[in-house]
Amino acid sequence: MTATVHSERAEGGFPAGAKVTVIARVDDQQVYTGPATIDAKGDCTATFPLPKLMERGEGTLAFAIEDAASWRRPPRRFRFCYRRWI
Repeated sequence: MTATVHSERAEGGFPAGAKVTVIARVDDQQVYTGPATIDAKGDCTATFPLPKLMERGEGTLAFAIEDAASWRRPPRRFRFCYRRWI
């Protein structure tokens, strides 16, 4: 899966170079935690594998942004679309 988040400071500008921790959970289980960085345009992209088997396919994705001006962790809920082959 690939996910991107865009971040801008309330007072203006982008937190370029800010460290980010990406946290993904699927069906109440943490499936990925990894580092990322905000680029000069305020974007951060993370790519990580999803479990091959998912019971409900419900997940939460959080980008924990560490910036000298602030610290943000906006979690977002999402539902995976997947097919189960028998």
